[in-house]
Amino acid sequence: MAPGTHGIGVEGIALLGYMVGRLHTVVNLGAFADPASDAVSGRPVGVEAGLDLELELGNAGRFSLTGEFSGVRFISDDPHQLLATAGLKLAAGQSLDLSIVGLWGFLAGSDRYGVLLGISPKLHLF
Repeated sequence: MAPGTHGIGVEGIALLGYMVGRLHTVVNLGAFADPASDAVSGRPVGVEAGLDLELELGNAGRFSLTGEFSGVRFISDDPHQLLATAGLKLAAGQSLDLSIVGLWGFLAGSDRYGVLLGISPKLHLF
């Protein structure tokens, strides 16, 4: 929730993954409607798609190269987005991944560039 926004946001996304040896791939497809930024503006509405790749390095699988290519096509009047990322992931333990990822945006609605530091705890259910 952000101060001044109106309405509730919704998003649906489907993921389809496949592994070939040390390469993990995931395709993401979805759509969303975000809250309006104020009482008179329209809601940002769009469809999204992405391709995530992870390549395990070495036999231990402790280090991985990661990358993603994704985009958002807005149905509303908002500027479209097209992004790419590349980075390195460390499996610090069975229950924790650490990562550093660079981000590049190619369209006016995208973030232009950035560095993301990730801490991803894992929960084993079964």
